Amino acid sequence: MLHNKFEPLYWAFPPYNADGPNLRRMDETKRRRGQKRFFSSRACLGLVLAWTRTRGSQRNLQILFGGTPNSISLWLRFAKRLI
Repeated sequence: MLHNKFEPLYWAFPPYNADGPNLRRMDETKRRRGQKRFFSSRACLGLVLAWTRTRGSQRNLQILFGGTPNSISLWLRFAKRLI
C-alpha cells in the first residue's frame, strides 16, 4: 500500500541535478535520458523505512543496501523528501 503511493512520486521527480537533489518535476523527454537510477522504488522506500528503525545509522544502511556513503545519503534525503 505504501509502495503504490510512493512509486509515482519516485518516477516523477529527479533525485539529483547540477545543484544537488531537488523536487522539480521531470518532463517526459528528460525522464528517458540520463543515468539509470541506483535504487528501484521499492529499495528506496525500504531504505527510508530501514533508516527510521536503525535510529539514523548510515553505516548499517550502507551494509544492508550495498551503497557508498554518498549514494546512501543522496537516496535517503530524496526518499525523505518524497515521503
